[in-house]
Formats: sequence, C-alpha cells, structure tokens
Amino acid sequence: MPPHLREQRCQTLLEAHASNLIEHMDMGNDFLNELLELAKQNISNQEFERLAMAKLLSPYQQNV
Repeated sequence: MPPHLREQRCQTLLEAHASNLIEHMDMGNDFLNELLELAKQNISNQEFERLAMAKLLSPYQQNV
C-alpha cells in the first residue's frame, strides 16, 4: 500500500476522533493510538477493518 494511502487512513481516524469528541463520544486515547499504529501498517483496508473491529469487539467477546 502506498505511503500516502496509509497517511490518509491515519488522517481519517483523527478526523473521526475529533468529530466523536464534539459529540461527546470519546473512544479514548489508548484505543485511538492502537488504531493509529494499526493504520500505519502496510496492510489492505479490508485487513485494517477486520483487525480494528476485532480490537473493538475483543472486550465483549471475552465474556462469551
């Protein structure tokens, strides 16, 4: 994946985080930093989405 697309993915996350803060829906800095690190990896958008969703849902799946 070209570097500019990885940068765009990070920028999109930061914009979504800012929008969430305005709406008082903070995802937390730790989770945001995890997603930003994941976004910097040279993986497809589909793989990024799969891994991000797994991170998001992992606290809930441990209780099943």
